[in-house]
Amino acid sequence: APPSPKNPDSMMYYRGMRTAQQDIPLSITQTKASRVSFDKVELEIIFNQSINPRSVKNTCITINGEELPKSTKFAFNKKGDTIKFEAEVQSNFCELALQKIRSFDGRLISPVKLSLEIQEEKE
Repeated sequence: APPSPKNPDSMMYYRGMRTAQQDIPLSITQTKASRVSFDKVELEIIFNQSINPRSVKNTCITINGEELPKSTKFAFNKKGDTIKFEAEVQSNFCELALQKIRSFDGRLISPVKLSLEIQEEKE
């Protein structure tokens, strides 16, 4: 069970919201990959807890073994547990690998490799 919100020692402030620290490993709960154009895909990675946006760099994520370009722009949702970004992928599958991403309270994710099927663009 998560710590009681009444215990001020286990509270953290994240983007102005109170979040209770949880003693669980940082992990990915869901991924979505949708085609946005012939050679571009939007990837959405949802974690089981808020992540530290400063820990997310192009070197932390590889697609098919290639680091993301330095120009990659990451978007985070308000809760801080979802990253969205675009990447160049032409095939209908890609291998996504993540490492060195930290949760908001400093936990490091175990390196993850996932094979993703890319959904066709929505009409």
